[in-house]
Amino acid sequence: MKPKIFLSGGGTLGSVMPLLALWEKLRENYNCIWVGSRKGLERGFVEKKGIRYLAVPSGKIRRYFSVRNFFAPFFVFAGLKASLCHCLFFRPKAIVVMGSFVSVPLVWAGWILRIPVIVHQEDIDVGLAGKLTIPFARAVTTAFEETLQKIKHKNKHWVGNPVRNIFYSVNKNEAERKWKKGNRPVVLVSGGGLGSEKINRAVLNVARNINNECQIIDITGKDKKTIVNISNYRQIEQLDDEIAEVMEVADIVVSRAGLSTLSELSALGKPAILIPLKSVGQDKNARYFEKKAAAIVVDEDNLQNLDREIIELLENKEKRNKLAENIKKIFPPNAAKKMEEIVEKTAKQT
Repeated sequence: MKPKIFLSGGGTLGSVMPLLALWEKLRENYNCIWVGSRKGLERGFVEKKGIRYLAVPSGKIRRYFSVRNFFAPFFVFAGLKASLCHCLFFRPKAIVVMGSFVSVPLVWAGWILRIPVIVHQEDIDVGLAGKLTIPFARAVTTAFEETLQKIKHKNKHWVGNPVRNIFYSVNKNEAERKWKKGNRPVVLVSGGGLGSEKINRAVLNVARNINNECQIIDITGKDKKTIVNISNYRQIEQLDDEIAEVMEVADIVVSRAGLSTLSELSALGKPAILIPLKSVGQDKNARYFEKKAAAIVVDEDNLQNLDREIIELLENKEKRNKLAENIKKIFPPNAAKKMEEIVEKTAKQT
């Protein structure tokens, strides 16, 4: 019987996809079990892979006034109790988490029961979830090299951010036959795992203005499609593994700046226009890419000129090539393999 490992992350897809990339490495030697939120977006993606899913209560503490903050400690306590029960029943050799409020009670349960915990810090700045979990970890890994300086831990490693195998094995000719129409360049737009009303509205205007110049594939988010009839414009609610094909075909990607997406763009070397969420660390991630001349950043409150940004980039091949070259340098390769080695080494400490 294979030893068990708990994987935990969720709330958004930013931590889910890198964890799935790690699962692809671990599943041969370990029985991986996912611990996530009860109603999180991650559940469907995880169960589709055939991974056992354990739902626990989770409480998110918001850094602004909200009535829900008063109830958050009770949900955290309930999550801790459920996590202790799951740990005692399944006896995992290690717990691997990626910056999410869902994972906090599980990390505490692992520390109480002396189960080794590995925390992966995705964002360039350490958020509240990281501050509540890193002190209880046996090992810490980071996506950005600069983040190492912000973490006080004796066992920390810069590994990059894991990317799923599908992004390294796309058949470009098949992908183009499936997703590309004619010779127009392809612009992929994604508002993130939950979708974005602001981006969706802006892209409809963009499509009406530049649909003769390019083909636009718009990932709107679940239940956010609208009925429109614009040539060379296609709406899709969500994509799982097919996202690798669409990204490969795209000449430009317009997207949020979640670490999962940034890592995939880096792996494929895609010119990108980033529209970061300001409230969840995305803005600093995006500005880091901008500072490295690895992406263009547009404020979500200033999308009226998005069509001009897209056209200017489509017409400037030299700039596209430079962005593609620089974005590939942001993260080191083989992050999933490096994390696998750290997890296996840490798991042996039980």
